[in-house]
Amino acid sequence: MKKPIVVCVDGLDGSGKTTLLRNLAAIEHPDFSIVRLRDPGTTAMGERIRNLLLDDHLPRRRATETLLFTAARSELIGQLVPQEKQVVYVLDRFSPSTFVYQLSDLFGFDKLDTDKERNAATRAFHFLNTIKKITGEPEIDLWVYTKLSSFERQKERMSKRTDINHLDSVNPETFASRSRLYDHFFKLVSTVIYGGLVLDVEDTLNQQEATDLVFKQIVALVEELE
Repeated sequence: MKKPIVVCVDGLDGSGKTTLLRNLAAIEHPDFSIVRLRDPGTTAMGERIRNLLLDDHLPRRRATETLLFTAARSELIGQLVPQEKQVVYVLDRFSPSTFVYQLSDLFGFDKLDTDKERNAATRAFHFLNTIKKITGEPEIDLWVYTKLSSFERQKERMSKRTDINHLDSVNPETFASRSRLYDHFFKLVSTVIYGGLVLDVEDTLNQQEATDLVFKQIVALVEELE
């Protein structure tokens, strides 16, 4: 049985995560298979939790939303099992995105310009580390960060989507805040708690270039295990 390779694709709304994930999952390789898992979702419990989270008529506290995401991921972890053939699991986001989207509001560190906010970010960091220990979240082999260069770029891309929900946010203030959080904390939280490499995918790349870049790194990870 071969230990699976775990890849997480993360980034702001409209940064190209879904397209990249779809393209990667469509690639066939004789030595390994790529399996796409969505977060939250994938499992029966995860899909039910996903429906709860997407229900904008169902009020919830930010803490409740955070714990629902955590519960869905706890179930998802059970899918990351060794197989006879090498499997590369690609995740559509993971716990560090909760750091940006939920914990920044819950702990209050969205501006990053005071000691108080930095201390709040540290508490959130410890929260994620505790959750990892409780749920048994795996080490991540590769973090793929799909980047957006400007709010105008995000707005352009989001205007073409038909599946926008209340969890998505498209405004200059949110873009600036979340971009800053990703730039300041995403790599730190990802690599310190979960390990792995971080690969930036700039929005200047077209779909094929982005897919080729990430796939090349996946092949390198597989070859390291051989």
